[in-house]
Amino acid sequence: QGSSGRVQTWVFPTTNESDAGAAYSRIFQASSKSGPIYLANSMFIAQGSTHMQTIEAFRIVGDKLEAKPKVIKTSSNLTNMISFEYNPFTLDDRNENDLVSYDAKAVSFRFPVVVPEDAGSGRVTSRFITYKFNGTHFVKVN
Repeated sequence: QGSSGRVQTWVFPTTNESDAGAAYSRIFQASSKSGPIYLANSMFIAQGSTHMQTIEAFRIVGDKLEAKPKVIKTSSNLTNMISFEYNPFTLDDRNENDLVSYDAKAVSFRFPVVVPEDAGSGRVTSRFITYKFNGTHFVKVN
């Protein structure tokens, strides 16, 4: 919802009905000096043993959706998204929908460390990577 109260939707562009796409399952919100930042968690299923999840930043400026605010600081650059590719058969008893979590009190998100394997997608480990909001960017804390 924009500053005027007008509600808008955003649709992924596709070239035909058979195009694959990601499904957004959750949206988290962080407050910043320039307004709310929304982190959307999406899942993409490429084939049986290759899945991918993405944490993508969005911001509403006035009545427009800013789809690519670079608010995630990695070791190499500023970006608007982080993703990881994994083999869902390496999850043990974990729920695939719980791989990404958000802590509203700490204003941080985390996702599992994925170790590459020979078949392409990786093995999900029990370790996590955490990014915490410092008021301007989400920065890696571990």
